[in-house]
Amino acid sequence: MNQRLLVGTRKGLFIYENSSAGWRRLHFEFAGVQVPFVLSDRRDGSLYAALHHGHFGDKLHRSTDGGATWEEIAAPAFPPKPEDEPEVMCPMGGIPIPWNVELIWSMATGDPDQPGRLWAGTIPGALFRSDDGGRSWELNRGLWDRPERRKWFGGGYDYPGIHSIMVDPRNADRIIVGISCGGAWVTEDGGATWANQANGMRADFVPPEQGGDPDIQDPHCIVQCPADPAVLWCQHHCGIFRSTDD
Repeated sequence: MNQRLLVGTRKGLFIYENSSAGWRRLHFEFAGVQVPFVLSDRRDGSLYAALHHGHFGDKLHRSTDGGATWEEIAAPAFPPKPEDEPEVMCPMGGIPIPWNVELIWSMATGDPDQPGRLWAGTIPGALFRSDDGGRSWELNRGLWDRPERRKWFGGGYDYPGIHSIMVDPRNADRIIVGISCGGAWVTEDGGATWANQANGMRADFVPPEQGGDPDIQDPHCIVQCPADPAVLWCQHHCGIFRSTDD
């Protein structure tokens, strides 16, 4: 079976294929549009492309034929803001965290026994779940309503964002997310409750007495070892960290 490489760029989506003759460009889609993330669903072969339009906002597209054709599907979106919803200010700059998706920054599929389940992480730091292949999405309030969110202050963008999502292959209810300047959060019950497990990371960009605070750690990317899911690697703003105990 030929290998394929999906590359999202600021100017579109490139799909390359490798065969005995070498690499060749198979498809180029969404010319001139930023593609922050591309997901390949190994359960059914679908591809998902998150788009960031300068004028039309964030969109999500799906392909069921290897990227030859695409259809627009529902993108993650916040529900109407409750009148009594407290305003959360970003500690960096003192600006309010917006009640809308600024960017779809990461995606992940559910377990093979969960057909149709998708996860999406956004800027600001919100996690969304779909159980119907992206036709509809629901905000995960268990993480969004954590009081520690008031301490998250953004990384490469003005707001905090979820850049890494890992569904544990041993237990689909165990999910790990990495948040820019927000730490590494883990749920054991499918997203109902969350705990920050960034203990041991160290932030050198704050006063020394705050450097060990798990709620302000700035992981840039977290990956789970395929051979041993108990091992995690984190590329952090201030170094590389490893966990061997889940």
